[in-house]
Amino acid sequence: MLGAVPGVIVLIERDGTVRWVNEHVTSFSGHRPEELIGTNMLDHLGASANPQALESIGYALDHAGVQLPTVLGFRAVDGSTIILEAIANNQFDEPSIAALVVHLGPYDERAALDRVLGSLAAGDDPEVSFGHLHQVARGATLRAESAVVFGDGRAIASSPEAAAPIGARCHDPSATPWAVAATTGRAVVLPDVSSLAPAARAAARKAGFEACWAHPIGHVDDDGVGAVLVIWRREPGWPEPNATTLADQLVRLGKLALDRDEHRHQLLHAARHDHLTGLANRARFYDVLAEHLAARHAPVGVLYVDLDRFKEVNDAFGHGHGDRVLQEVAVRLDAGVGPTATVARLGGDEFGICQPGSDTSMLTATAERLLAALEAPIPVGDQEHRIGATIGIALSAATRPTSTDHLVGRADAALVEGKASTKGTWHLAEVEGGAAPPPR
Repeated sequence: MLGAVPGVIVLIERDGTVRWVNEHVTSFSGHRPEELIGTNMLDHLGASANPQALESIGYALDHAGVQLPTVLGFRAVDGSTIILEAIANNQFDEPSIAALVVHLGPYDERAALDRVLGSLAAGDDPEVSFGHLHQVARGATLRAESAVVFGDGRAIASSPEAAAPIGARCHDPSATPWAVAATTGRAVVLPDVSSLAPAARAAARKAGFEACWAHPIGHVDDDGVGAVLVIWRREPGWPEPNATTLADQLVRLGKLALDRDEHRHQLLHAARHDHLTGLANRARFYDVLAEHLAARHAPVGVLYVDLDRFKEVNDAFGHGHGDRVLQEVAVRLDAGVGPTATVARLGGDEFGICQPGSDTSMLTATAERLLAALEAPIPVGDQEHRIGATIGIALSAATRPTSTDHLVGRADAALVEGKASTKGTWHLAEVEGGAAPPPR
């Protein structure tokens, strides 16, 4: 009867000697029963999997009856450590048994599931959380390699073999199981990979895969599909009920990983961007400017933009009109600079532009474009507002370090000078090491 019990059954003497073990230990660890009988069980355990394991064993030896499960590390024949769950029943007082009866079962999947949950709680990147998820898929229930495929075709895979069929060129990419699962929101199960497109089928067969399942991973708060969990098995056939249950559990954990990452990016974006215009905020502007100045690859230019007649709009039409004007100004500023420039709302109706790799002619040309764009009327409802702007410009020195505060201060000073003399123009701060050209 003990030999037929699923899992490993071990009878242990009071001194830790193995009296008897069933045949399951061989398929489990590679050890034959006769190799373990007569040895001390403690010699086969690795305490690193659970430092309290030895204390639990000592408690079980001293207290009669069934003890709570504990996690152990058991050394296999090949030297690897198998993570086990042990349930001990102290029957030393029962003369017909007089042993500690221990049931050992695999804990790898549950340990990997714990690591997934721990990774989610710690706020790890999705790559880390999905890496633990892949370890669950490799366990005894699924016995599979896996990949998480995103809408842009990017995949986080458990192995190169699991990624290869997904990356294979297909005549109709929309017909792949992962694409169908993404568009329909329903799982696709192929008990045989022969129905895959030729290139994907060849890559799957080369890796030894015979079956493929694709499960859509949605978002917790809506029905949209954020990614697809693809499971590759090396045995053909339909999934068993317990395998389907575990796959569904992995999908739910995948949803949590995707949502946590999306929320993290939203928080990061909110911390770095102005909520009204979507431009970088003051803190992000100074961070970007500091990065470019520290690199010192080429001079960095700053344009400090101040709207000329914005207060009149707020006073006459209210802040709703003013907000719409600021949003349109942000669009025009962003459209009027190059791809390497960073546009930021520094506060109120003031904007900053960091333009790396610049010279005075490039900066003044940018200022000309922006002034022309901001002179054009801004329609809000049935009104048209003419705002205009004044711009102060400063360029970092090419031969010596420049601080962010110093460079922005010079651009601000040029702006103040322009406001006091000729609004609606650009003014260039004196170029350090040379004379500045006159304002427009």
